[in-house]
Amino acid sequence: MNERQFYIGEVAKSLGISQRTIRYYEELGFIRPGRTEGKFRLYAETEVNRLRSILYLKELGMTLEEIGALLKLGHEGSVHDISPKLRDALIARKRDFESKLERYREGIKEMEGILSLIEHCVDCRKNTDEETCHHCIDEHSSELPPLVKILL
Repeated sequence: MNERQFYIGEVAKSLGISQRTIRYYEELGFIRPGRTEGKFRLYAETEVNRLRSILYLKELGMTLEEIGALLKLGHEGSVHDISPKLRDALIARKRDFESKLERYREGIKEMEGILSLIEHCVDCRKNTDEETCHHCIDEHSSELPPLVKILL
């Protein structure tokens, strides 16, 4: 059964990336398009799906080097040989994601504190003079996130 083939412009448009990006991934060896008799690139559905996977991994924060290493594993022998290496690579990446997720959660919590303070100050300034606001901030300084302390 023949897979449907796509020209580079169709692939770029469907994935929302530039043709240059697609050619760059080809230069890196991530994809291998076929060619027409006129030397135009033709991408099988499997290559388009591979590009889609690459874009997804990039969206998750993986570098092209990391993606290349994962793709290389797929070309290194049998599934039995690849599985432990792929497993180790994915576990390491998962740990990295978990660490970043924790940092993001901390950042969100800090931003919520800052936004709360800003809302409080806006309300406070409506009812008092600016000098009173500074006293209020000084009184609550131990509760303030570090970023707010730097900015005040």
